Amino acid sequence: MNFIFVSPHFPKTYWNFCDRLHRNGVNVLGIGDAPFDEIPWELKQCLTEYYRVNDLGNYDEMLRAVAYFTFHYGKIDWIESNNEYWLEMDAQLRTERLDDRADEQRAEEALRHCAERIDAVALGRNFNVFAFAERFEFFHDILTA
Repeated sequence: MNFIFVSPHFPKTYWNFCDRLHRNGVNVLGIGDAPFDEIPWELKQCLTEYYRVNDLGNYDEMLRAVAYFTFHYGKIDWIESNNEYWLEMDAQLRTERLDDRADEQRAEEALRHCAERIDAVALGRNFNVFAFAERFEFFHDILTA
């Protein structure tokens, strides 16, 4: 399974999500704007490969990164950032690059959930990446395999 994690170095705790995916045999492919030497050691250990772009907001750069990973690793099963700032870009890349219509349905569900997340953060509640993963059968199966 090939999972692209956009901006896996921010916030700092997101390396945990990459780690759990990696522990369960997933190829975790990172796309970020930080130089590889500047990402945390823990994150480096759980990424299969990291592709640096100059601007995460540049769709052409992001599309090239996804195409690179597709060429080298085959079909991409999911693209995610877990960051509300990149949600539209994530969804656009998923829609354009992933073959399965079910992936688009999961993308819509993720967008809905992120709106709930924003409300939770606004209310001062902590966000738990593992609780987020359990909300989606796709992620839950990976994390509990």
